[in-house]
Amino acid sequence: MQEQFARIHHVPGRLRLKLPAMKRNDDTARRIERSVTALPGVRDACANTLTGSIVIRFYPRLTTGEQIVAALRADGYVTAGMTLAAPARTSVATSERSASLADAIAKKAVDALVERCAVAVIAALI
Repeated sequence: MQEQFARIHHVPGRLRLKLPAMKRNDDTARRIERSVTALPGVRDACANTLTGSIVIRFYPRLTTGEQIVAALRADGYVTAGMTLAAPARTSVATSERSASLADAIAKKAVDALVERCAVAVIAALI
């Protein structure tokens, strides 16, 4: 099934595509998510069936937006003639630092939440 796609947003480490095949089609959206997340270097993918778009987060040192689009093309979700325009100017190092910072903040928040829950449980038992 070949479909047109539109690049909506692309910076190193993050790509948003509009794939009409996903619009209002949960099965296709989940197949595309699974296909993309199985690619080396892809962190995660989140499809929105209402808009027909997918956000793909990846490690720029391991893969590129063009490689992800090529994989979607190989799976038949985009036409052979479509290409991905150059990403916005952001250094790979900056993008990876931002992703690392976000991961560190999320880990700290989870750690704090676990600690508070443990204190609450202990207090309830006493």
